[in-house]
Amino acid sequence: LDSLIMMTHPHWFRAMNKMISTHASMLSRANYSVFASKYFMKRSPCIATTTLSIRCKRGIFVQISQTPNVLSQKFVPTGYKILPTDGDTNQSNAKTLDISSYKDAMNKSGLARELFVVEGIKNVFMTSEYVTVTVDDTTKWPDVQGKVVGTINDYLLSNKPVLESNFDINQQFENDSNYDDEDDEVVAIIRELIDTRIRPNVQYDGGDVIYKGFDHESGTLSLQLVGACKGCASSQDTLHNGIERMLKFYVPEVSCVEEFVDDEQDNLKAINEKAFDKVQQKLDQEKNGTGTASSSSTVE
Repeated sequence: LDSLIMMTHPHWFRAMNKMISTHASMLSRANYSVFASKYFMKRSPCIATTTLSIRCKRGIFVQISQTPNVLSQKFVPTGYKILPTDGDTNQSNAKTLDISSYKDAMNKSGLARELFVVEGIKNVFMTSEYVTVTVDDTTKWPDVQGKVVGTINDYLLSNKPVLESNFDINQQFENDSNYDDEDDEVVAIIRELIDTRIRPNVQYDGGDVIYKGFDHESGTLSLQLVGACKGCASSQDTLHNGIERMLKFYVPEVSCVEEFVDDEQDNLKAINEKAFDKVQQKLDQEKNGTGTASSSSTVE
């Protein structure tokens, strides 16, 4: 610091302040501190409050990308990994995690929990490269975007693990009835095509496709759409005109592809939302009742 002082000049400080004020909007979440040594204060008391040195809390550049689904947007933190890769750079083995509620995130991801605190977010989808956030109304994006960027920035800089220590992302589908049917030759081919040809393209748009089962008798293949693909207006077109046509061409045993819908999860979510609405309505009634009582007491 003393060596810097020896080379300083008042004009340099004015130029530096002008540069900072001009480019401050380009620096994300920067934290500047103003300080000066006793030597500097004694020699130049008139500019003792001028910025002598800049101490910056490193921010993360988070790129926001649109997806085919207007309710979903991708948030890509440059230079940071969201989900662990375990050293595997093969795109076909990319891990993903789809979380649809705060309760679902409780034992899975701390980052997802903090994102669900933001009002309007209804789904969080994570890969190693990005986070896809889905809102319940497109008009909320102007408020949600900045909060999501800030939450991702603060969480990653805190060095807290994205996943909970007791959650194994590699075993998240182990309870599915079709989890161990990969020994089947037809299913093995289907899964290989999904992982190498379909998932990379779908993940590019902020979503993913999960194999849920294959019925040999009917030739029906069940796939679950998550992330930006969930609820997207063009998802059915992608499912039938894209995925189904390719799989039927390479695997004659496949006669049709249908979207897997987790009815149990949807019903549970609807029950939770209904219970929340009742609690909120009760709180509003109590608040209005208290206000009325206070007004009556004042009049008396």
